[in-house]
Amino acid sequence: RAERFAPSDPKAVDWKAAYRKDLESRFPTPSSLRLYLQEIEKRTPDPILCCFELNPEECHRRVLAAFIKENINLDVPEWNGRRHDGQFSLLP
Repeated sequence: RAERFAPSDPKAVDWKAAYRKDLESRFPTPSSLRLYLQEIEKRTPDPILCCFELNPEECHRRVLAAFIKENINLDVPEWNGRRHDGQFSLLP
């Protein structure tokens, strides 16, 4: 589990803005985000970000993936169901 990635109010009216504000306050610098991802990878060598929303437009995971990309230029691709041989570390 990655508690600091959990939205404080997942059902907020403007949930995208609220979640983005959560992430910006929890990870004010790229290095703070990178350190947290390293902590996760120490506990879970092959971490996966999951979302359980029926409507993909209501997916917090996508907001988090965009935040990670913007801050540390790390792609967090959507799972496509195919096996990924040679899985690499979360952080290069």
